[in-house]
Amino acid sequence: MPLVYTTRYPLDLLELNPQMSFVYKESHLGTGGGRDTVRIRNLEKSLPLTLRNHYADDGYLTADTEARDIPVIESEFQTITHYLRMGDIICLPTTILSEELASLEKRSPKVATYLSKRLENLKQMFLPNG
Repeated sequence: MPLVYTTRYPLDLLELNPQMSFVYKESHLGTGGGRDTVRIRNLEKSLPLTLRNHYADDGYLTADTEARDIPVIESEFQTITHYLRMGDIICLPTTILSEELASLEKRSPKVATYLSKRLENLKQMFLPNG
């Protein structure tokens, strides 16, 4: 099973499996986040998924930035898919992704729809009985 779903960032799993890749919620600026985000960002096999403008309370992606955000997210999904096709095991933090998806549905519905479709495609392609 190349995809592993977890609720949040599984730091204990990270320590047990240093070769595993981890998708993390990234900001457009590529900086900030909590301790866990910074730790995962600094791993060699970390895979960003840009879901925020910045990490402040009002740092959500918005409809005004959709033209910028969708190509960035597509590029990141292509990288994730490449790793999966190469046989890497990738950890997806479902609670974190769900929280951001809920925010995107309110602030940037086009990006939310796009993100939902791409996540569903990963599930269908890389999970048994997807």
